[in-house]
Amino acid sequence: MELGLPVSTNMPNEVLGADEALFAAGAGANGGGGEYLPMPRQTAGRANMKEVAMTIRKLDKTEARAFFDGLSKLVEGKQAEIEVASLALGDQVEAEWLPLLGITYDPKDDLIEVALDGVDHMIAKPREIYVDEGFAGLVSIEVVDAEGSREIIKLRDPLMLPAPAKRAGRA
Repeated sequence: MELGLPVSTNMPNEVLGADEALFAAGAGANGGGGEYLPMPRQTAGRANMKEVAMTIRKLDKTEARAFFDGLSKLVEGKQAEIEVASLALGDQVEAEWLPLLGITYDPKDDLIEVALDGVDHMIAKPREIYVDEGFAGLVSIEVVDAEGSREIIKLRDPLMLPAPAKRAGRA
């Protein structure tokens, strides 16, 4: 099944064999039917690379409200980009790296709301929700709505720039 997220199948044989235990142990470990895709891990020949473990799992709709309520507390200070992909519209960026205020799911109205600074993005009647988690936390969320449009919410920490250096001779 195509998720709309880049997934590479070019993995060394030692990675494919070594991560079978992770794949088998991870299925359903977070409660609900999760799907886990192992990523390459550090080996002796890759001593300069950090260990990376990423998972993409399908979120049950029954878990959505609790997941997004908990997530909203954790994403404070993050930035988000929202990309909408559909056959009718093509790929479009709805919001580009704005401060994320929160994400909620209302089961009564069957609606996901993504609140960004200056943008309130609504996703009506989500059919499927995929969560992409990396070593440092949540990377992206992909929602397939009732009409088959894919809405991808990418997350990142804001760029922390150093304070400007003071010049000599200025007060």
